[in-house]
Amino acid sequence: MFLTRAGAKFEEPPKEQTEWKRANFQCRLPESVDCPILSTLFLQHNFQLRAIPDSFLEGMPALRVLDLSMTSIKQLPPSLCRLKNLRGLYLRKCSLLVTLPPEIGSLESLEVLVVTGIRYLPKEIGELGRLRHLRVSFSRERDGGMEHEVQRMIPDEGISRLTHLEDLSIEIDMEDERWNEIVEAVMEEIGALKELYRLDFCFSSVEHLKHFINISRPWNRGLLKLFRFRTLSKLLSLEELRIAGSSNTLNIWEFNLSLTPPLLGNLRRLILQDCSKLKYVFPRGALPHVPNLDLVSVSDCKDVEQIIVGEVTNNTLKNLSVISLEGLDKPDCICEGVISWPSLKIIYIDGCVKLRRLPFGTDSAPSLETIYCKKEWWDSLEWEDDATRNRFQSFFTPLR
Repeated sequence: MFLTRAGAKFEEPPKEQTEWKRANFQCRLPESVDCPILSTLFLQHNFQLRAIPDSFLEGMPALRVLDLSMTSIKQLPPSLCRLKNLRGLYLRKCSLLVTLPPEIGSLESLEVLVVTGIRYLPKEIGELGRLRHLRVSFSRERDGGMEHEVQRMIPDEGISRLTHLEDLSIEIDMEDERWNEIVEAVMEEIGALKELYRLDFCFSSVEHLKHFINISRPWNRGLLKLFRFRTLSKLLSLEELRIAGSSNTLNIWEFNLSLTPPLLGNLRRLILQDCSKLKYVFPRGALPHVPNLDLVSVSDCKDVEQIIVGEVTNNTLKNLSVISLEGLDKPDCICEGVISWPSLKIIYIDGCVKLRRLPFGTDSAPSLETIYCKKEWWDSLEWEDDATRNRFQSFFTPLR
């Protein structure tokens, strides 16, 4: 057992339990304790802990943080309902925990709930009116593969009643058929949340993703600052991705880079407009995952610093035929080095005040037809050498 009291460490607990403020037990729990000022209780990483005595939490009315992560408990004790001041409850990787008890609804001050690997949430989850951060993951099987009675993973109005929710993460087993039965209803509930700024969610189809974007209040009001998503159906058929007027988009590739094959492997047209938080169009490692891109258009994305980050090769964007950059204030180059651009036909650049170099060598862009830009910008370009400048001069078409 490890204890702290006002920053001092103890090898053994003080005789007066009433003086405990923080405690970290790594031993068998007593039936009850009297700790009226205890604010933090750490029981995590204690795989030998299989049960919490029913009355164990009754003497801890001031408890604010309780961490039971990575223990072998099968259920939470009834005395949980006594923790009226609890702010944070952490239940990561409690592999034998099937669900939360009805007493969870009594935690009227709870703001953070993290629970992973359970089968379902109880209906009382909707009573946590002050909850701001909910991170939950669901497992499909228990007891060596034996299925329990089928339970709805998230109860009706279990999310929509959490009106102050700011951060929501829901992870599921991709093979859990229960998700397909409720995903539309859960989407609708999430879409109605007014204070949500962070969401991690799994959509059953591309159509669900599109519908959510259309109906989501946080998305349409620019409140959603971080949006990470996965889909159960591959996006391999998606040929055009258009994101416009988003103040939330930071990295459009994060979900795609972690999957094999990539979800957007067949993408042909990428159109980004007025994505005010986007810094890199293609962050490091993104290009090999979109080999079929034919058109890239980026406009009025004021925070974009660079178009392509990282090393480029002769196969980079080998199918790209059109690139359009407009109203980008920060980038001074499209990428580092020279690209062959074997299929490039049209370049359109306007309002990119710091852009001074094009990634061309004398042998680049053998299929090029036109470069549209303003004459003063064209005249200010820096070239690898005079031969390269002369090679591309004939493609210049001035914008008015």
